Amino acid sequence: MDTLPPDTCYFAATRQVARVMTRIYDKHLAPAGVTIAQFSLLRTIGRAGSITAAELADNQAMDRTTLVRALKPLQRDGLVTDRRLSPKGRQLGYSLSELGAARVAAAKPLWIEAQREIEVQIGKGAIERMRHDMQDLTASLTSTNS
Repeated sequence: MDTLPPDTCYFAATRQVARVMTRIYDKHLAPAGVTIAQFSLLRTIGRAGSITAAELADNQAMDRTTLVRALKPLQRDGLVTDRRLSPKGRQLGYSLSELGAARVAAAKPLWIEAQREIEVQIGKGAIERMRHDMQDLTASLTSTNS
């Protein structure tokens, strides 16, 4: 018999919020043909200009295997390009293609709409505090689990 108190799992609560927020963002971003996970990757790559898989994985708090799987459709669709950083090196640098930059530009106003919807539903101050707390939590957990 399960003797744990109900609704005390931090993971379950975090995943529930993540799924609900993902649905809101994905609904808004659908006309641009990207998901929020893809938009986040594209935006990070675009801001960096060129970024390695290790740097991108660290930025996104993802393991490299999951990141490489997430990049494959973006590369297939011509949104992200890669290049070897040294002739014999295995390390790749990822950049946005022109199509990728255009996709980010098309998605940005839709992302802003999603942000506004969440601010209205939760309250701007509350969601900003939550974002700050989540960033602190991510930093704390990644530093202790490295």
